[in-house]
Amino acid sequence: MERQGVVSAIITQNVDTLHQKAGSRRVIDLHGRNDIVECLSCKSSVPMSTFQEEMLAPLNPTWATSAAGPGENLNLARGRATLR
Repeated sequence: MERQGVVSAIITQNVDTLHQKAGSRRVIDLHGRNDIVECLSCKSSVPMSTFQEEMLAPLNPTWATSAAGPGENLNLARGRATLR
C-alpha cells in the first residue's frame, strides 16, 4: 500500500519489525522495537543481540544458558497453555 501511494507511512504498536519485513519503509514504532536497545541518557543504540552478549552476559553469566526464548517456557499440551 505504501508503494502504491495509498498510505504515506505506517504507525504501529508492533515491536517485532513485521511491517519492515513486509517491505514498509516509513514505519513509526510507537512502543519501540525488540531488536534494538537505546540508551535513555545518550540516545546511542545497539542491536539487542549485542546488548545481551556484551553487556548482560558478563553481569549475569548464567543468563545465557538458563533463559528461555519466546514461547519456550510454555507447555501447549492438550490445547491448554501452562507455564513450565
